[in-house]
Amino acid sequence: VYYETFYIFYTETNGLNNIYYIAEQKSLNKIIIFYKKINLDKYRIILYN
Repeated sequence: VYYETFYIFYTETNGLNNIYYIAEQKSLNKIIIFYKKINLDKYRIILYN
């Protein structure tokens, strides 16, 4: 099973789903930030706070 790792820096809810603003690690020594909102229920993930 393949897992993606996301770093959550903000969460919100629209009343139906939790929506997460995330940072995605693209390499071992640098984190590239994507300011986007996704519903993490659609992914198989490992979460780190």
